Amino acid sequence: MKTIYSFLTIIAAIILSACSKSESFSVGGVIEGAGMQTVNMTYYAAGGIKRVSQTAVEGRFAMRGNSATPTLCLIEMSDGTPLATVIAENGDKIELKASLESPLLTEVKGNRSSSKLAKWTQENAELLTSGNQDAINRAIAEFVGKNRSDMASTALVTTRFQTPGYESMADSLLTLISTSARPAAIVQNFSAVLATQLNRNAGTAVVPMTFYTRNDSTYFYTPGGHSLSLLAFLSSESAGRDTITSRMRSLRQRYTPRRCDVIEVSLAPDSASWKQSTARDTASWRQAWGPGSIAGSTLTKLSVPRYPFFIVADSTGSQIYRGSSISAAERIITSRLK
Repeated sequence: MKTIYSFLTIIAAIILSACSKSESFSVGGVIEGAGMQTVNMTYYAAGGIKRVSQTAVEGRFAMRGNSATPTLCLIEMSDGTPLATVIAENGDKIELKASLESPLLTEVKGNRSSSKLAKWTQENAELLTSGNQDAINRAIAEFVGKNRSDMASTALVTTRFQTPGYESMADSLLTLISTSARPAAIVQNFSAVLATQLNRNAGTAVVPMTFYTRNDSTYFYTPGGHSLSLLAFLSSESAGRDTITSRMRSLRQRYTPRRCDVIEVSLAPDSASWKQSTARDTASWRQAWGPGSIAGSTLTKLSVPRYPFFIVADSTGSQIYRGSSISAAERIITSRLK
């Protein structure tokens, strides 16, 4: 066994040392109590979600990923136990020291932002376990105030902030973060990773939720108030926006909100950029913003994997369409409302 262990340790070392700035990043380490369980890494790169898995050997593992820009990596066990959230890009070598008995105390080395995230989680482990939303959000706000130019702040707001009921606070925090530490592409990248992790909810019913609207107020949406609903998730830079908005305008002209509610949810990094990107719109449908992106709100339950993305729900909340085609969504609505 020692011979096999030594061999695998050498292989892991080779994998870790083989990384180059132009090719890959590495994430490895030791997990106490993991034995030979599988470790998964999920991240977003090159326009899609990537997953890497490896069976640990006496708790040790080593994996490689490839991303030319900073990406959010979720490290977890095969049963879904989260170990760490790290930020990595090609050239990084991230090392973890974790225990399955206390995953919130995972130590992370390799780059400053990832280490800061892990340290914050360690220091606030008891608070996170308590579920006290107000206290958690205040702790995040304190961190952001001290780390405005660090991508760790963007990751923390995206992954930990409890948005429902704190939409204005989320907006303020995102605005505090330097634009270089929260570019739209990075925010959407982080959101895509987290939303995909919740795919188990992709077929569940759409539940009532509160949207943050353009006039800085809120709109309480409930599926039961409409025969059908179209939820359109767009980034501030969604390709083909004119085509999408023309279809939504057509739906609004043909159907009353009671028959078909149309809600556009922007995933812009903050409300200011959202309002700027939609300033020229003559929208007849509802326009809303998801503070902290979909990852930081009740919208996570909808598991939106990419942008643009559309969900058509009936009055019971059942999702009768999920996909990236506004044309397909429109056809389904039209066929149902004949």
